[in-house]
Amino acid sequence: HIDSDDWLEEDAVRKIAESASRTDADIIYFDFCREYVGKTKIAKEKDYDVSMKSLYQRNMCNHKAYGSVWNKCVKRRLYLDNVVHFPPYNHAEDIFLMSQLVGYAKSLVHLKEALYHYRSDNPDALTKQYSEKKRMELILNYMSLYEAFCETPDSPVSPVQNDIFYRAGKYALIYRLGLFGRYPYLADRISEAPLDCKGGVSVFVQLLLKL
Repeated sequence: HIDSDDWLEEDAVRKIAESASRTDADIIYFDFCREYVGKTKIAKEKDYDVSMKSLYQRNMCNHKAYGSVWNKCVKRRLYLDNVVHFPPYNHAEDIFLMSQLVGYAKSLVHLKEALYHYRSDNPDALTKQYSEKKRMELILNYMSLYEAFCETPDSPVSPVQNDIFYRAGKYALIYRLGLFGRYPYLADRISEAPLDCKGGVSVFVQLLLKL
C-alpha cells in the first residue's frame, strides 16, 4: 500500500523482497520517514515477534505503535486463508485491517530500515481532518471490528476487545456520541472488563465509566 502523496526509497521493494525470501515471514514491517517542509524525521518501529503480537495489536489500537498498512508487507496467504473484514468507515481503517492480519500471523519481522516516506505536512490529509465525524467513524470502526468477531472462537482480535470497549465509553462520555444507546451491550462489557493500567484509557476514566 502506498498513499498517493508518499513515496518509497528507490531500493525498498528489493529489500522487502529479499527479507520475505530470507525469512518467509507472514508480515514484514519497516521504519519510515516523516516528511515536513525542510526536514525529515525517522520514525522507528519497536521490535515485535509472534509471541508479542497481542501487545502489538493493543499498541496499534491505543496508538502506541504504527497501525498503518503502508509500512507493512503482508503475505497474500493471510488474506486468502482467513476471514478478513474490511472497514466500513475511513478513519482508523488501517488499524481495523492490521489488527486482524497481525492476529492471524504466525511470524513477524521488523526490517530496521526507513523505506517509506510519509508526508506529515499535507493539510488535506485525512489524518489532519480531526472532527466529530472523524471521532465517530473511528469508534464505529472499532465497534464494527469487535462485532465482526464477537461470536468467533479464537477471535484474531480478542486482545483488543477491552481496549475497544473502554475507548468507546470514553468517547461516549466526553463527546456525547450516543454510543451506549447505539450499542446496548456496551455498558455491560465495560462493567465486566478488568481494570488495565497499560491501555489507552486511564484507570481513572475506566473507573468513571464503570460507575
